[in-house]
Amino acid sequence: TMVSLQIRASEKTYLERCEDCLGIFFDPSELEALLDASVSHVHRINLDRLKLLAQRQDSSHDHIVKYVKCPVCEELMNRRCYGPRSAVVVDTCKNHGVWLDGGELRKLLNWTKAGGELYRTKREDDEQRTRESRKRRLPPQGLSSVSWNDQHDDSPIIDMASVGRAVGLLLRWLI
Repeated sequence: TMVSLQIRASEKTYLERCEDCLGIFFDPSELEALLDASVSHVHRINLDRLKLLAQRQDSSHDHIVKYVKCPVCEELMNRRCYGPRSAVVVDTCKNHGVWLDGGELRKLLNWTKAGGELYRTKREDDEQRTRESRKRRLPPQGLSSVSWNDQHDDSPIIDMASVGRAVGLLLRWLI
């Protein structure tokens, strides 16, 4: 049985809570809005605190995987880690929202207070820079280390570094 709760974040929000298990269902983007409104003035990442929170979660977790049905469409929801080092696995319905088991909201608030959201943003930025860096270093698709010159005649331009590596490997194999 679900009960509607009214909370005041940046605007009036209604959440649905299960009376039996105390789980809470958030419509899309409501959880993020609540975390943003509840935890302000976080300007640094406390890695020691994030590590401690994750260790506590790991040691207290019962390791029983339970799939939950979406309260709206009744399809099984997908499970995903909410954020790096949050150690909270949330159930998500791509169309209707996020389910938190009882006690998980408190854990996410503590994670946010420790700079978890800043940590997530920093990691995503670092991963994006790494992907962009790899793209710049990779040769064009299908050409590997051989590229064709601008006149489009049939004479390839050979990357001499690749030739040197190949010769070195061949010599090591022969010796």
